[in-house]
Amino acid sequence: MKTNNNLSSSQDVRYNGDDLKAMFISALLLLEQHVDAINALNVFPVPDGDTGTNMFLTLRDVVENTESSGGEPVSEIAASMARAALMGAKGNSGVILSQFFKGLAVGLEGLSDFGCKDFVGCLQAAKEYSYKAVGEPVEGTILTVVTSVSETAESNYGPEINMVDLLGAVCVKAQETVALTPTMLAVLSEAGVVDAGGQGLSVILEGVRRYVSGEEPLSSGLMMAKPNNPQIASGTVSHDFLDAVEGEAYGYCTQFLLTGHDLEIDSIRESMVNMGKSVVVVGDNEMLQVHLHVYDPGSAISAVIDRGVLSQIKIENMDNQHAEFSEARRKDVRKSSQPTAVVAVALGDGMEAIMANLGVSEVVKGGDTMNPSVGDLMEAIDKVPSN
Repeated sequence: MKTNNNLSSSQDVRYNGDDLKAMFISALLLLEQHVDAINALNVFPVPDGDTGTNMFLTLRDVVENTESSGGEPVSEIAASMARAALMGAKGNSGVILSQFFKGLAVGLEGLSDFGCKDFVGCLQAAKEYSYKAVGEPVEGTILTVVTSVSETAESNYGPEINMVDLLGAVCVKAQETVALTPTMLAVLSEAGVVDAGGQGLSVILEGVRRYVSGEEPLSSGLMMAKPNNPQIASGTVSHDFLDAVEGEAYGYCTQFLLTGHDLEIDSIRESMVNMGKSVVVVGDNEMLQVHLHVYDPGSAISAVIDRGVLSQIKIENMDNQHAEFSEARRKDVRKSSQPTAVVAVALGDGMEAIMANLGVSEVVKGGDTMNPSVGDLMEAIDKVPSN
C-alpha cells in the first residue's frame, strides 16, 4: 500500500497492483467460508444450488492467474484479472462476475495505482458492462446490487473520503440491497430467500473491505443478509416453494468459449436470446464467453460453429441439479422446522429415500450385522437442531 506523506487528506492513500491482488485474495477466503450458505439460496433463475460454487471457482481462477505477478502497475493486474475471469467464468453468476472485473480493468486502465475516485469509476464501469452482458436483465438480482453499490460509491465520494469509509458505505448498501431483493423478484419472495448472486457479490466486497481496513478476512463472522420482509422470517427456501416447482423442467445449462476474428457480440447475443433463457454473452470481437439455459444445447452450438473455434464446452442437466437441490433443501426444512426430530438407521439409497419422505431428519447408514456405533448415532443427533 502506498501513501503520499506530503498530503494530509486520508483520501490520498493509493493502492498498487499488489494491493489489488491482496484485496481479492481476502475476498476469496471470505467467500469460501460462505459457499454452501449462498448455494442454499439459489432459486433464480433455476433452483439448482450452484451460485456460490460458481462465483467461488470464478474468483479462484482470477486469484490463481495473478499469483505469480508482482510489482506490475495496477492496470496490468486488473487487465490480467479481467481476462482470467472471462476465461474461467463458471455459470450465469460467474459470467456476470467477470464483468465486475471488466469494470475494474476499464476503470484502472493506464494507472500505476489507484484511489477512491478511480474505484468509483470502476464500479460505474462494472454496472455498465454487467447490464450490457445480459440478454434480458432482471432486477432483484446481482445486477441490482451492482447498481446500488455503484450509486452509493458515487454519492459518498468527496475530497475527504478514504477507501475504508467508502468501502464501508458500499458494503452496508450491498447488504441492504440484498435484503430487499425479494421485494423486487417474486420468485425470491415465494421461496423465502434473498438473491444468491447478490449475496455472493456482497461477501466479495466485504472481503475487499477487510483487507483495506487491515482486518483478517476471517477475523469475525459475517452476518448474511436476510429478506427485509416481516412475512419472510427464515431466509431458507420454503417447503411450499419446493412443492410448487417440483414438476418444472429446466433443460440444460450450456456454456462455451468462442474465439475468432470480428466476432459480432450483439448479433450472437441476440441469436442466443431467441433460443434460450438466462443468456449472458461477454467478451470482445476475438473471444466471447457464452452462457444460456436451453432445452436443445446442440442448437446453441450449431448457431455459432461457423463463427469461430469453440472450447471449454460445458453442458449440465439442470433438472438433475434441481432435484438434488430440492432434496437438500427439504432436509434443511425438516431439520429446522420440527420440534421433535427422528434419527433412523437404514441401508441403501431406496430405504434412505423412503425414510426421508416419511419425515426422518437424519439417516445413519447401517443394518443387520452392520450396527452403527454410539458415536455415529450421537453425531447424527447433534446435526439435527430440534428440541
